[in-house]
Amino acid sequence: MVVDKKVISELIKRQMAILGPDITLARVKNVLGIQVGANGEVVSIDRDPQVVLTDLANQFVELSGSIIKKSIYG
Repeated sequence: MVVDKKVISELIKRQMAILGPDITLARVKNVLGIQVGANGEVVSIDRDPQVVLTDLANQFVELSGSIIKKSIYG
């Protein structure tokens, strides 16, 4: 699969639908080399898109883990 702005934008928009825009965009800001508009559309990628996608996915996985831990342990 070719990773490009379109693929990454789709991931971000899906996460915005699940988590809401504020949480999603806060997580995106933790990823180096990507700029995203308020609508979730990728404006620019300054690094290897595959690396950016991996880093972005890790942000959402990390968040999911935190949510699960909080729901279990309070």
